[in-house]
Amino acid sequence: MNNTITEKSTLEEAYMEQEQYSVWSLNSKKVYQGNIKKISEHMKSLELEPTIENVTSKYCKKWLKDNYEIYKPRTQNQQKSTMTSLFKYLKNERVVNNNPFLNVTIEDYSGETHFSKDLNIMELYQVYKSAHELQADGVNILAPMLLGIYTGLRNTNLIKLKVKSLKREDIKNNQEEIETPIINSKNREGLLPIPPKAMAVLCAYAQEKPPDDPLLYGLKGKAFANKQMNYIVKKDGL
Repeated sequence: MNNTITEKSTLEEAYMEQEQYSVWSLNSKKVYQGNIKKISEHMKSLELEPTIENVTSKYCKKWLKDNYEIYKPRTQNQQKSTMTSLFKYLKNERVVNNNPFLNVTIEDYSGETHFSKDLNIMELYQVYKSAHELQADGVNILAPMLLGIYTGLRNTNLIKLKVKSLKREDIKNNQEEIETPIINSKNREGLLPIPPKAMAVLCAYAQEKPPDDPLLYGLKGKAFANKQMNYIVKKDGL
């Protein structure tokens, strides 16, 4: 292969050569071309020629800082992916000996990304009502929704529950405090009271399942995993 690309070549020239030997779809090529154009324009705004040799670790840090408030993390990651792919190609062709964008870490500090939405009392009622309606239509989500509403357990706790986690016991007013079993120095079992009607739903939901089976399942019939409760809440219309 006759390689005409050097460190003095522009990013667009380098990319066009890479594209000649790619098997990407037309849509992917359009996205990559757009990313190369955006980064080239950013370099020009800093009075840097958009050449391969000017893509340094220092420039990458500047790119990350300048684009933090302009692009969403997903868009930044797409641009980063385009550049790391390009420099991997250039490294294989012995045009460069490093890949500076590999050291770029894109953090997502948006609240909606990292934290689940806090529901007010009216939104909780809407979830409760929708869960009953969906259950009546054959969407089996009432049990996990009731458990989430009445216990306040986080998703990370809900996914650990087993069928044997359910203990149907009537607690009388004069009953002595139930001893909480200690698992180890940092963990212990907790006992969370659940209203009788909700408990009846949970027991029916777990009926005939082996004790060590997962207690909760998601919309697709698979055992609860991360973000499952978020998907169910969205299904409820929030």
